[in-house]
Amino acid sequence: MTNLRSRLKIGITTSLLALWVVPCFADVVLEERFDSHPDWHSGLLENDSPFISGSPDRGQHSFDGATLPDGWFSIRQTPQWSPSNGYPDGHESIEVLAANAEKSRGGTGKSFVKWRDSSTVTGGAWSSDGIAMFYLPESGSVPPDGLTELYVEFYITFSNEMIASYYADAVGSAKLFRVLHWAGNRDEVYSYFDESNKPDFIWGAGSSNVDYGFRNGLAMLTKGDHLDPNKMVGIPYGYPFQRSQLSLSYTQKALEGMGVNGADAVLPDKKNGGLITSGPAALDQVFGNETNWTKVAFYLKMNSAPGVYDGVLMQWIDDNRIFTNKTVAWIQPGYPMVKWNSVLIGGNDFFSARPNEERYQEWWAIDDLVIRHDIPAHLETNQISPPKPPLLDVE
Repeated sequence: MTNLRSRLKIGITTSLLALWVVPCFADVVLEERFDSHPDWHSGLLENDSPFISGSPDRGQHSFDGATLPDGWFSIRQTPQWSPSNGYPDGHESIEVLAANAEKSRGGTGKSFVKWRDSSTVTGGAWSSDGIAMFYLPESGSVPPDGLTELYVEFYITFSNEMIASYYADAVGSAKLFRVLHWAGNRDEVYSYFDESNKPDFIWGAGSSNVDYGFRNGLAMLTKGDHLDPNKMVGIPYGYPFQRSQLSLSYTQKALEGMGVNGADAVLPDKKNGGLITSGPAALDQVFGNETNWTKVAFYLKMNSAPGVYDGVLMQWIDDNRIFTNKTVAWIQPGYPMVKWNSVLIGGNDFFSARPNEERYQEWWAIDDLVIRHDIPAHLETNQISPPKPPLLDVE
């Protein structure tokens, strides 16, 4: 599908969204519903270049001619128990398949299915990886240098197997979502350990022990030195803020004052009914079982100048704002100002709970991704929109 055809598809889907009304999607940058793609997975042998390590390539890029779903810029994959690694009964790191219809929102179509492999084969606990990158300037509605602010929403579900791992104190952790500035070096698309692809916001999840609950991991990795917590206002009391990273609970304590106009936020308990007040908050209390799809959203705004603590990060669960901070210095002193230009779904897993002989895999999935220039109006007034049925992709 050409870029023109992709933009036509975006326009048609946006028109359909208007029929459901409530939020206005006039400022949509990009949508990904997954349904219209031909079957695809990250282990296609045609994406096997003799000059890049891994088989198939660990990094697969549109600019190198890799076979990717239309509109995707790049993917990175490191499976352990996959068919491409010689285990025909396993799954590749990323799947967009009609056979996974039951893993899609609404039970039809396709979704982004991420498989996580429990393994110690690599000698470390980051056992598997699967991430897809959307480079926003290629959408046709984003300037070449990116956006000062953007809003992203999507629906997510966690498999019953992953929920069972949580209750067994064995779920480890997973990186689920990123927004960053990619510096444009094609040899370093996934280089996160220097200042090139920064700032970098990461949403992660997991648990080291059920006594601590399922964690809401927010990493605000700046361009330059780590954030100074003494210059930030409104970090939830009692939660350490170390190396620009927060490990929050989904309980009422962590959500105090995070709603619109400083209201206290509270989330429904999708397992037991009622509300999540005291902790620990379990994975399925927040997100339900694998038949439940939870809407997650983030808003990021760059700070006004290097070293100025006035950047923004917000987070919503099912249209309830559960985190807000307007004192983030995404760009530190001595570094040039840049803009957000990349959104990524997926990530790697700290997961080594099962014996390698089991070749154990479990999954989570994302569907109905929408990227906008700004926050939908209904979220600014704390008016929760009625849930919309999943949309069909239109060719």
